[in-house]
Amino acid sequence: MVQTGKDAETIIKEQNIALVSDVEQIKKVVELVIEKHPDTVNDYKKGKEKALQFLIGQIMKETKGQANPQILREILIEMLRE
Repeated sequence: MVQTGKDAETIIKEQNIALVSDVEQIKKVVELVIEKHPDTVNDYKKGKEKALQFLIGQIMKETKGQANPQILREILIEMLRE
């Protein structure tokens, strides 16, 4: 901002670093990660909490760190309980 004089919103858009909070968009990525890692899902269902952290990491990787972590976690846990 100091170097370019641009406001924060413009820089966020230009560098594509906005936090994604769209529930439907996050759900799609969560579904994809769950499908890719069935063994880890089973580990979580057996009580292994580290499996949840791994899945969250994979989702963040897929979204390039842009998914809102709180919303992501809520959606993931909800989908794993189904």
